Amino acid sequence: MNMSLMNRAVYVIMFLLIALISCREEASKTKDPRNLYFDYQVHGEAARDFVTCLFQFRYDEDDETAVVLEEPSKIELDGEIVNADSSKYSGVYYEVNIDKQEFEGEHRISFTDINGKQHTETFTFFPFSLKQELPDTIKRDSFSIYLENVKSGTRIRYALTDTSFESEGINEVQRMGSSGRLHFTKEEVDKLSSGHITLLLNLEEDRSLKNGTKGGGRLSISYALRREFELKD
Repeated sequence: MNMSLMNRAVYVIMFLLIALISCREEASKTKDPRNLYFDYQVHGEAARDFVTCLFQFRYDEDDETAVVLEEPSKIELDGEIVNADSSKYSGVYYEVNIDKQEFEGEHRISFTDINGKQHTETFTFFPFSLKQELPDTIKRDSFSIYLENVKSGTRIRYALTDTSFESEGINEVQRMGSSGRLHFTKEEVDKLSSGHITLLLNLEEDRSLKNGTKGGGRLSISYALRREFELKD
């Protein structure tokens, strides 16, 4: 082989080796178990007697593959270890169901990383309710309902749907005031067809974690309440 060609071949091989090592180093950085992305979800419904707390961990926020924690890593809720489970669709997850009445108040999520460092997050959970139940029939006009146990500034998504194929229904968000009043305007009500109406209220709280890793994370809290009534002209 020509000496010039041999030198070129050596340079090419060296370049490929350096590129391979760099790729492996970059991959190891993105998959560093000390910098996992935390996905914490807390969900309850008025129709259920329990609250579901679900925790998943990924190497990246956009990564669809959840990972299992390696010891000594662990996830705890109020000092109790949450065990791993898995499903075909969501992968590995850590989930616990707790009685709704017992769950009211402040809670603590603690993640221990592979080096034994703790990352703690606190949150409060208070299921809301209606101060007064809706009547069976509501006339076509503006009307208000009042919620109990809702902090000022809380996001409440409300959806009103009828049985007409032509109606798009209503799907909006209001920030609650200190009175707990949720108002439906006549313009909104007029978008609905008369007859059977389903009202769905959903408390939405979604925030970044305060004590996560460099990988980041979020805490999502939701609570849903459903009611039905007849809309009359």
